[in-house]
Amino acid sequence: MNKRLCLGSGNAAEKGDGWVNIDVEDFGNNIVHDLDAMPWPFPDNTFIEVKAVDVLEHLNNIVPAINEIIRILKPGGKAFVQVPNGKYPEYVWTDPEHKRGFGERAFEYWDKTKGLCKHFGKSHNKGKYFITNLKVRPLNLNLVFTFEKAQP
Repeated sequence: MNKRLCLGSGNAAEKGDGWVNIDVEDFGNNIVHDLDAMPWPFPDNTFIEVKAVDVLEHLNNIVPAINEIIRILKPGGKAFVQVPNGKYPEYVWTDPEHKRGFGERAFEYWDKTKGLCKHFGKSHNKGKYFITNLKVRPLNLNLVFTFEKAQP
């Protein structure tokens, strides 16, 4: 069975075959786990899809979290990430639990085609966490990133 993961699912847990939900509190999800605690409780290459809507901005350290998303995706697996757009600081900081906003280039460190991984991204991608088909689009006051785990 192809498994899909919903990160920080809260009350918006995904229903249906193949979905696994995880959050720091028990909202009736499948797994209770602090997403700031690494590694996440999944083997490498587990999921064909990872969804993170309004989650990453709450985490203490974003680099390990993005690495974990990539690690647990199967090669060619797809990620969907929605985060607050840093262009709107009042929106970003209205929620006192937000730790950051995001710019449109926030995931480029993990994309070999962007060239940043050779210099700045080495601390981010650890030489092994890479993505492809990176797309970003604004959605209201948010940014939506989609990408795939690069083939090894």
